[in-house]
Amino acid sequence: MISGLLLAAGRGERFRAAGGDDKLTASLPDGTLVVLESLRRLQAALQRLGGGPVIAVVREGRDELAALLRSHGAEVVVSAR
Repeated sequence: MISGLLLAAGRGERFRAAGGDDKLTASLPDGTLVVLESLRRLQAALQRLGGGPVIAVVREGRDELAALLRSHGAEVVVSAR
């Protein structure tokens, strides 16, 4: 079975340097959060390939992000690094 890996543990320093706040929770023009659109697209690609889980890696201390991803069907792994 093929799994997907959503890397969501970065700090988005270049995004912040360009004047943004948190890249993962930034809103797209339709209001969808970047991280949820990324998850949705990965889930759709996996579905076409026969299913499989999306494993999202989040940084320690991002409990709300982890909960959000879980609520949309991702398996979450917390990374201290």
